Amino acid sequence: MRKLLIKLLISFTVLSLISYAGINLLLEPVSQEAMRFAIENLHISNYTLSEPSFSNVRISSYNAITCEDLFLTATQNPQDVSKRTLVFSVKTRELTVEMAKLFDGLFVIHLKGLNISAEYLPKQESENTNDVPEAVREVSLAVPIRLNFMSVRTAAAQIRIFGSRLKEFSAEGKTPMPIELSGVGIITIKGAAHAVKFWVEHRSEDYRLVADRVDLKPVAEMILPKTDVPTPADIEMIAENPVKAPRLLKTCSTASDTAANAHEQNPRVPEDAYRHVLWSFLLTREYGPDFAREVTDAHELTDDPEEKHDPDAEPHHNRDLNNNEVGRKYAALGYSEAAILSHVMTDPTVLR
Repeated sequence: MRKLLIKLLISFTVLSLISYAGINLLLEPVSQEAMRFAIENLHISNYTLSEPSFSNVRISSYNAITCEDLFLTATQNPQDVSKRTLVFSVKTRELTVEMAKLFDGLFVIHLKGLNISAEYLPKQESENTNDVPEAVREVSLAVPIRLNFMSVRTAAAQIRIFGSRLKEFSAEGKTPMPIELSGVGIITIKGAAHAVKFWVEHRSEDYRLVADRVDLKPVAEMILPKTDVPTPADIEMIAENPVKAPRLLKTCSTASDTAANAHEQNPRVPEDAYRHVLWSFLLTREYGPDFAREVTDAHELTDDPEEKHDPDAEPHHNRDLNNNEVGRKYAALGYSEAAILSHVMTDPTVLR
């Protein structure tokens, strides 16, 4: 009897191992096909996604499958033919799909060690491609998705909705989806790379992306003139809009450098007025007048007690607020960036 039990146990173990090996052999083609199906149905407008590749796929727990070293590219197709094509390289150390609720079709996607970098494709061979866009490093993410595998059409529609929500989150930094996310963003200002931590916070009905205020402060200080400092409201505005942070910071840096160079070449150029008008103009053209007003107004708020009691502070802030308004007006009128300096020099509504 004992020998029989031992034989049965050995036979069961061997069969289990064979079954497990067989399942794992099937995992790779099945996973590849599942990823191909997902990519084909994401339909993220203006982007072309490559077929993903991975080094290994395995059963990581009783209700989860993990792919290792996943890689794909996402090519942003510019709507404006004058702009360059941007290619994102997406690498993740582990992608795990967890079956949270089988009968409800609820899955949770986990990403560990996600890294995204980007590069512009030159429009011509001699074009400079050193202006490398921003990147993110060591991102961890967990996000739910509901899939009805009883209907391929329904599952495809659910994937498309999921893709549109992810795109909205990447553009606005907020979503109603219960998402967990943290990582490090790399912001390059004046040739120097700065690491800024970011994470998601649950706010009322939304999940919002925020950035570390301590990490942002030296970056903001670097782009402003030495006579100006970022206010707490500046840092708060950038931290609450981390998706827009790289462009916000670079826009400010561009306006500051352009005004300083123009004044150096021609001392008659009112550097401070030109900087404020140009900054507000660029922000309005990029994000619209409402957000541009929020950003530029935040810069005029201060907690500095000495500045609050300075008799020259209020007229100075009023002058800046006026010139910010002029910049928004120029954007609404459709002026070109190259024409702003001429208007600053001649327009009587600009306060110098």
